Amino acid sequence: MSTIHILLFWAAIHLALQVAPIRETVPNWTELRAAATAGDAESQFQTGMAFFEGSNELQDFKTGVSWFRKAALQGHAKAQYALGSAYASGRGLNVDSFEAYVWIRISAGPTPDETARAVLSKVARTLSSAQIQRAETTATNRRKKIKKRRLNVSKR
Repeated sequence: MSTIHILLFWAAIHLALQVAPIRETVPNWTELRAAATAGDAESQFQTGMAFFEGSNELQDFKTGVSWFRKAALQGHAKAQYALGSAYASGRGLNVDSFEAYVWIRISAGPTPDETARAVLSKVARTLSSAQIQRAETTATNRRKKIKKRRLNVSKR
């Protein structure tokens, strides 16, 4: 396992520890799935975590990634980070350092903190300077689209 995979694994563990256990936040799996299906970003993220953690005796990384993506596209920062980590580690989809960088960069916002900068630096080691520049542009554009989509939804 490469250094980047180990770092991202521990970062994902850290992220998971910051999320309240599924069973403590939602009375049951049916309610969580219903809220996620109805479009609640936090429930979508929690559902993704449940599939990644194997909560309720299930584990399906691909399904977890699909729930992370739904929440990430609504601007959920932890889901964006989890999606970037999945791209970096190859859990639930093919390894893609470019997409990993983009999603982690989006989750960090316009001014990444020290932890985000460290993770981005590790991912950046697998990219050329041209790819990093393109990933920065892609992250900025994608962040704008997500923000615009959120504004349009809130006007309804």
